[in-house]
Amino acid sequence: MKAFKNTIGIIWKVRKGVEICDIEKNLFTFIFFDPADKGKVLKASPWNFDKHLVILKDMDVKANPREINMNATSFWVRAYEVPVGSRTAQVAKSLGDLIGNFIEWDEAEERKLGVLSGLELR
Repeated sequence: MKAFKNTIGIIWKVRKGVEICDIEKNLFTFIFFDPADKGKVLKASPWNFDKHLVILKDMDVKANPREINMNATSFWVRAYEVPVGSRTAQVAKSLGDLIGNFIEWDEAEERKLGVLSGLELR
């Protein structure tokens, strides 16, 4: 895991650094020195490293990392060939709830034209 710890901050392009602490096998805590770096990394998740999913959860500093549920994460999903008139928040929510738990959608998709454009939802 030394390679992971030496590389992930570079991949994330953090400006002010991140401290990585081993908790147990495949469980780490990340302390970001800049809240903006933390926000950017969490917003862009999920991440992967060496073909392994890296699940990130924002947690209270007093929480026990071993007690955090790490069995699920969110993914951006693209639905293709959605008709222009159907690129709405309501349709995005319906599609998201069909495959999991809808979180958000890219509102810019509503304004895009063309048959190949679709919806991006998380």
